Order: sequence, then C-alpha cells, then structure tokens
Amino acid sequence: MVPNMVVIHGRGPDGLPRVVEVDITGNLNTSIVIPAGTTVGLDAGVNNIGDVDILTIAAGGIALPPVIYNGVSTVAAPATAEILAPAQVIQSGVRIKALIANTGNVYVGDAAVAAANGYVLDAGEEVFIEIANLATIYLDVSVGGEGVSYVAS
Repeated sequence: MVPNMVVIHGRGPDGLPRVVEVDITGNLNTSIVIPAGTTVGLDAGVNNIGDVDILTIAAGGIALPPVIYNGVSTVAAPATAEILAPAQVIQSGVRIKALIANTGNVYVGDAAVAAANGYVLDAGEEVFIEIANLATIYLDVSVGGEGVSYVAS
C-alpha cells in the first residue's frame, strides 16, 4: 500500500464489490465519493506506531430511504412512450422488471424512448437505474398492454 493511502473494501447497493482509495495526506476531515455516487463525510485520526499508521475512521451515517414505492405500469399501444409512474422523488433508484407474461419487448428510456433507442427488456428481465424521480423514466412496448413492475426507494 502507498504511504498516506487507505484502501476501503466493501459492497455497493448493487451487491458488487467496491474498492475506494483515500489519500490522507491533506486535511483528515474530508469527504470522499464512493463509486455508487454516495458522499460520506469522514472524521479520521491517525496514530503513528513505528512504521505503521493506524487510521481510525468514523463515517457519518448514510440516510436510509424512509419508504418504498412499487407498482405496475403498462403501455396501451406500441410506439407510444408512457411515463413509468407519477412524479415521486426517490433516494436510492428504481428496479424495473418486465412482466413475466409479456410476449414482446419493453423499451426503457427518456421521454423520446422507442424501439430504436430504448434499453430492451425481454419478459422477466430487469434493470436498476439510479435516478432521483420516477417521472423521468418512460416506457415503450412492442405489444400493446404489456409493461413492467417496479420497486423504488
């Protein structure tokens, strides 16, 4: 390990391993951005014992979302972008899953989503999107009446 460098191992919200390297040469009261995009304030104290630096980090709490939002959203006709859900501010993103009974594709994207540019989901497939408001995600379908279920916090 590089002197004055701390490596923090952990897992992100998606369960995948994350490694964060923190340079502690400057002000020890600093903030870092972890790969998932969450900013965590750090108060650190270093004790030197011979050639070993012992770093104590007290991480500030990360606010957990107080509620969960879920629903089912269908699109009446193909080639018609429809909003996933009414405006709802969320903190931790949304997981969108194509309904198992779908016989065609679902296309996920912005207000201009279409078969030619959307993120494609087959029946049962899912995607997690870091977003701050449910109303910014739109859906299109290849078969009318099909759609997705979602869960967000």
